[in-house]
Amino acid sequence: MTRAGFQTGGRDRLRAGRLGGRAALLALALLLALSAGRAAPAGAQAGRNGADPLATLKVGRWIRLDGPLQTDSTALCEELWLLTGDFLDDDWSLRGLVTAVDTSKKEIVIGGIHIQVTGDTGFDSPKKSFQSFSDLRAGSLLEVEGAYLKNRRFLAGEVDDESDDVPRTPWAKNRVRIVAKVERVDARKRLVTAMGFVFQLTDRTRIRSAIE
Repeated sequence: MTRAGFQTGGRDRLRAGRLGGRAALLALALLLALSAGRAAPAGAQAGRNGADPLATLKVGRWIRLDGPLQTDSTALCEELWLLTGDFLDDDWSLRGLVTAVDTSKKEIVIGGIHIQVTGDTGFDSPKKSFQSFSDLRAGSLLEVEGAYLKNRRFLAGEVDDESDDVPRTPWAKNRVRIVAKVERVDARKRLVTAMGFVFQLTDRTRIRSAIE
């Protein structure tokens, strides 16, 4: 929130009194906003000029969200990246640990998202043995790129095995990171929905911008 700089002249008591009254009104307004839960959050959620990024976040905007899933199926947002660039329909991505592998449907599950693997899906890994669906294992850390098909289903264009990164950079079992389009925004409750996930923002959420 921007701060107004009040300067008073010693010879102009009337002007000083008016400014003091304005300051008191500003303080009262801030207290009322805080009590109603509408005050701009501290830290990274407020923009450089005190603006709330969620107030202008539109449905369809590409973003990156990162955080742990909670027991109520929401996710606690640790980072929100506002992305700018030329995105295609298959530029969605999901990073997380595989919780299930369905060989009959050729599907894997990450964060409750059912990911369909096809004959056109590419595979990338430091391991030469990682080349097809049969090499996918529960517990592996994967980043999947492709197209989100709604209803928590995903068509994989490429599957990257990043399990070797875990010893150097541990990844929590319930953590997910997505690149997706905004589906819904509730600025008052600090909620952003994308790829079927509902991310809860807090005063600790880091909000950044990037050009992809």
